[in-house]
Amino acid sequence: MVTLRELITGGKIEEVDIFHNLEDMGDYASVVELSIGMFTEAGLEAWKDVLDSQVVLIFGNNMHVEGCTAARLRSFEFSLAGYVSDTLYQMWFRRVE
Repeated sequence: MVTLRELITGGKIEEVDIFHNLEDMGDYASVVELSIGMFTEAGLEAWKDVLDSQVVLIFGNNMHVEGCTAARLRSFEFSLAGYVSDTLYQMWFRRVE
């Protein structure tokens, strides 16, 4: 299996729903774009558990990962979507064109 970090180090993924288990599908924010270049050093450290999660299954625009809690994954996706303070967003993520 590959980790989420390994997957996005090879390029970017777009328009994907990442979920922890089938029961949680739909409880997350869709990821519009995700690449390793989006993260600051602080972001790589802050989201280490999520980035090091194992990608178990990819089907369509859905990705099942294991290795972090459902709550952490939900926080990660909502943070990526901008549902976090500007201070935290700028600390964790770079704006990539």
